[in-house]
Formats: sequence, C-alpha cells, structure tokens
Amino acid sequence: MSLLPIPKPYSERTIQHMLEGWNPATADLLHKVYSSLANLYGIINLEAAWDIIKAVGVKLRKRDLIEFSSIARYENTCYYIFEADELFECDKCADKDRFIVHRAHFPRPYCNAYSIYDLYYAQEEKPVYIPDDLLSFAECDGVSKNPHWKELCKLIGDLKDKTGKKLTESYYLSDSEKMLIDYYKSETRRRKVAEAYNRPLSDRLLESLRFNILMGYDFDGSLIRYINDEKIMICKKDAKRLTELLMHVNNESNLWVNFGWSPSELVRHMPRSPIKEISMGGGMKKALADGDIDVAQLKKELAKMGIKLVED
Repeated sequence: MSLLPIPKPYSERTIQHMLEGWNPATADLLHKVYSSLANLYGIINLEAAWDIIKAVGVKLRKRDLIEFSSIARYENTCYYIFEADELFECDKCADKDRFIVHRAHFPRPYCNAYSIYDLYYAQEEKPVYIPDDLLSFAECDGVSKNPHWKELCKLIGDLKDKTGKKLTESYYLSDSEKMLIDYYKSETRRRKVAEAYNRPLSDRLLESLRFNILMGYDFDGSLIRYINDEKIMICKKDAKRLTELLMHVNNESNLWVNFGWSPSELVRHMPRSPIKEISMGGGMKKALADGDIDVAQLKKELAKMGIKLVED
C-alpha cells in the first residue's frame, strides 16, 4: 500500500484569502463541528456528518458544511479532509463524499494509516452515536474527556524507568522504536521520524494508549511490555490502580470503534449482544493471582455490559 496523499497545509496568508466572503462566526462554528466529528468518530464522511448535524440541531447549512471543507482541507488542524478517491477505489466522487479523518491515524511521518480502514469497516456494524452536546468534543476525544483519564496520565507519568527517572523525564527508546527510525535510508526521513519520537516516554505511551483504546485495539500492550521487560518499575498498589483506571477509561469512554458509543452504552443500546459470558484466560488468571486485577471490580464492570465472568 502506497502512502496516502496527505493534503499539505497552505500558508496563513493563502488561507485568509480563501476565507474572504465567509462570515467569521460561521467559519468558527464549522471548525468546531469538523473537530468535534473527528474527535468523536475518528473518521466520517460529510454526507453522514450532515445527518448528525441535523439531529443535534446545529445551525448550519449543508452547502456550507461541504463548501468549507475545501478550505479546511488545507489548514493545520486535528484532522485531515480527504477526497473519497484518495482513500477508496471509486469511479466518481463529489465534494459531499469527502472524509474527515483524525490526525492520530498518522502518529509519525511516512506511516501507512491502515487503522483508517480498520475503523471504517468496524463502524459499519454499529449504529451511530448522536450526542446532545456534539460541540463539547471540539477540543478533545472521548478518552481525554473521561474523568479517569487525568488520573491515569498522572499515575503513568509518575512511574519510573529502570534508571530511576520519572516517565515524564525519560526519553528511553525501545528496540522497535529504534528500528522504525533506522528503517529509512534517507537521512532526512530518519531525522523527521526521530523528531517524532523525541518526546518523554510518558507522552509516547499515553498517546499510544489513548489511540488503541479509541480503536478497540490491545490498548495496554506497549505499556505492559515495558513493565514485563522491567523497563518500567511499578509496585503492586500502582499496578492494581492502573488496571482499575484502564477498565474505567475503556468501558466509559466514547470510542471511535463503536461509532462514538462507550462500550457500556452500546451494550445497553444493543441488549442482544452475542457475548453473554467470558472465561478467564491464562493472562487474566495470572493477573488475578498476582493481585493486579480485583476480581470483584472486574465482575462489576462486566456486569454493566451484561457479561458474566466464568471462573474455572
């Protein structure tokens, strides 16, 4: 798969020229709407976005929603706007077929955003979540809005690496991250990718964690690998609280993979979930035995979703 043609931002002067004739209040509202849609759904096309906007009662015209995307496409924002034929094979595409795609699908330069397609097809099986307060997502996504996320960020930031540095002060690179940097032959590309990783370890872990939760991926994989490899030190008390916070954030956040629904809300909305019970695998049994997971809390969270935990 070749790299997607990411629209390059225009200069501020060019953007201001393109905005001539637009009411500033309308332009500001459209920016908030695009950001809210990107933060809540991760990917959505303008035709579907219009149905949501009508449902929540935002005072906009469909023509403005579509026409303004020709400007927003070239601004530096939390999202990209793609033509339909830039993402999918299609014979004809109109402006109304454009897609709003969150920038988090592109965590570093020169990456193939396969997650866009994972998300698009995962959402097809779910009803769209329509919030009363769509514009409250203009500044952040559903995970970042979760009240437990702030505590989780502090807990992870206060953990220490094997040298004794807090993760907010550690710039440790894993072997896989070093490989990604060294993968490119071009010195320019290597430098740009290295710059993307030149951030505290806490920031990189939290960014990956947030994205994986939003996408329904193995959200704690990278964090657990660091802990298991003893690159991060953690006591049992913090490990237990970490597990509790991860469960709260995952189950109670508006997720892209669920088309905006939180897992607990989606299960209540779709009560005929085929999953009625789950059994404990080896990893879960070990975590319970080590005291990293509180079985009572786990049962409580699963019960909210109508799922019974079977203990062998």
